[in-house]
Amino acid sequence: MNPLIKTNPISQINNIRLRHQRQTVHLEYTQACEISELKGEKFVYDNQKEASCETLTHFMNGKNLVMIVAQPGTGKTGTFVEITKILTTHSDDDFCVEINNIHITSGMNDTDWRDQFQSKMLPSFRENIHHRSILSKQIDNISTIRNGLLAIDECHIASEKNMTISNVLTAAGLTDINVVSERNIRILDISATPESVAWDLEKWGDKAAIVRLIPGVTYKGFSVMLAENRIRAAPSFATMENVREWFQFFVSRYQNTTKKYFPIRIANPIALGNIRSAIVEFGWIERQHNSVNRIAKIDDIMRVAPEKHTIILIKEFWRASKRLIRTHVGGSYEEIPKKRNVTSASQSTIGRFCDNFEYEGDELDPDLRPVHFGDKESIKDYVK
Repeated sequence: MNPLIKTNPISQINNIRLRHQRQTVHLEYTQACEISELKGEKFVYDNQKEASCETLTHFMNGKNLVMIVAQPGTGKTGTFVEITKILTTHSDDDFCVEINNIHITSGMNDTDWRDQFQSKMLPSFRENIHHRSILSKQIDNISTIRNGLLAIDECHIASEKNMTISNVLTAAGLTDINVVSERNIRILDISATPESVAWDLEKWGDKAAIVRLIPGVTYKGFSVMLAENRIRAAPSFATMENVREWFQFFVSRYQNTTKKYFPIRIANPIALGNIRSAIVEFGWIERQHNSVNRIAKIDDIMRVAPEKHTIILIKEFWRASKRLIRTHVGGSYEEIPKKRNVTSASQSTIGRFCDNFEYEGDELDPDLRPVHFGDKESIKDYVK
């Protein structure tokens, strides 16, 4: 370097900061991959890398909004990991994004979502993950960041609520295409229900793109469960006869193996009374997991088989995003709504069991795999 040429000290500081950031993120990513490999898993799967590369190509080509369409459980967290890793380690300083300029949020106001998402992300990004109500506290940061990324999980829920996230984005100027473009902000939406989104893609014109996250070879989703006859139409629990028949079905199915958990979402008070009567009659156990009665460390509890078949009444918990520990789940039940809705069905209790995995233990036997009762016809429509 010519000693007569003065180097901008601010530029030097930025170069040092980005160099340190790249080293840190690369190290965290490598360690996470090695730990996953020891468990016989992949930290990020090939289909997630493909969706990430397609997304980043769109950003590099000048798109400001990319929507990733992903069936429940296909691995959107892994896709987030790969996108944020590449953005924060990119060799081009003009494209590389500082970690503090990345914010990840959800259309849900759910601490379970935040805790689960944080546990899967690299350590450097965990402080940047906020559930819906916390995002408003970040408005000063979001209003001033340049060359940043705002990632919104379950963006269709933000659309339904039409409140916090939309209000925050509007206040931060991020619903104005010109502002977003001038500040070089990338907005990443992820949704399992592309027909219902937070922001109209059409108004973004050539500044928007859609990417489909293709399920990987180990994906066990609605199509697999339907093919195995493990998604069935939920009977009405308004009659005690139907409730007894449902209980007896699982008693017979699991008579020669360990006891199981059964998440149930139900609002009908008569049906709920019938379920509780059957719990007593069959000698099962009732647990409640909701905003009032929350089971502490429920994921840890569900990793161990219960002593008796256990009904978990979940009310409005476990919708969208949340992956359940399915090792000892025998089945689930959710009422068929009077007004059927494909979007709601895809985010139902059944959707919490879509995931990437290989069958093991009891599930090696098809007759011991969980059976889920819900709005089967709407789920079939969703798959189409």
